[in-house]
Amino acid sequence: MTLRLYADPAAFLTAARPLLGADPVGTTIIGSSLQEHVAGEAPTEGTDAPWFATSSTPAGQVQGLAMRSGRYHPVLHHLDPAEAAALADVILTSVEAPSGAAGEEPAARAFADRLAARVGGRVEVERRTRLHRLAELTPPATVRGRPRPMAADDLDLVTEWVLAFVDEIGNAAADEETRAQQRTAQREMLIRRAPHTWLWVDDGDTPVSMAATRPPAFGVARIGPVYTPPDQRGHGYAAPVTAQVSAIVRAAGSDVVLFTDLDNPTSNGVYARIGYVPVEDRIILQVVDG
Repeated sequence: MTLRLYADPAAFLTAARPLLGADPVGTTIIGSSLQEHVAGEAPTEGTDAPWFATSSTPAGQVQGLAMRSGRYHPVLHHLDPAEAAALADVILTSVEAPSGAAGEEPAARAFADRLAARVGGRVEVERRTRLHRLAELTPPATVRGRPRPMAADDLDLVTEWVLAFVDEIGNAAADEETRAQQRTAQREMLIRRAPHTWLWVDDGDTPVSMAATRPPAFGVARIGPVYTPPDQRGHGYAAPVTAQVSAIVRAAGSDVVLFTDLDNPTSNGVYARIGYVPVEDRIILQVVDG
C-alpha cells in the first residue's frame, strides 16, 4: 500500500482517472466534486483548502481514493480499514484535523476512530445513506401540477430551499458568518446549475418542490438536492420533479444516481416507486467532544 496526497486536483484526476472511469457510480461524489475543482467551479464555502489522496498497490495501480472539499467530511472510496487509519494519521500530521468521515462503513469507522484517538472525543453516526441507481424510470401519473425549469426570478426562493435542505440533513451552519458563506456558495452553485434545476409548480404556477442534478462525471449524473418545503409535503410533488430531472439526464445519455437517508422511509419509498434500485449503503461519522 502506498498513500499519496495531492493539493492539485488536476494531478489527482490524472492518477484517479482509471478508477473513476471503472466505477463511476461508486465514485460519484468524488468524481463530480473533482470535476468542479478542475474546472475552477467548486463551492467557495469553507476555509480549508481541499485535499485529495490515492492508495496504490506495490505495482502502482490506484485502488482507493479520498478527498475533502469545503466544510464536509472526507469522503473515502475503496480504502481498507488499515489504509483509512494510516490516511488519518497522514492528514492529522500534515494537513488538518477533520471532524469525521464518510464512505463505506469499515473504512469510515477506521478513519474516524483514529481521529478520535488522536485528537480526543468519541465517534457518532451523523447519518446513514443509501446509493441508488435508476433502472426503469416510471414517472407518477396522477400528481397535479407541472414541471418547469428554474428561472432567474426563482433564485432567492430556491437558495433558501437548498439551505433548508442542508439544515435538515444535519449540516446547519454553526454561526451567522458560516450561514452567510453557505448562502453565497449555494447561490453561486444554483446560478451555474440553473439549466440542471427544475421546479414542480401547482395549478397556480406556485413552486412547491425542486430537484437538481450535477453535470455528469464519467457518464454518471447525481440527482440532488430534492426538496419540498414542509407546508407542501404529503402531496407527492417530489416524485414527479425527480422523475423529470432523471428523464432529462437519461435522455442526454448519462446514468443516473441519487442518495437517500436511510432514516427517511418516505423518500426511500418515493424513489423506489419511480425506478431507483439500491446499490450500496454508506455512513457519515462525526467526532464529537466527550
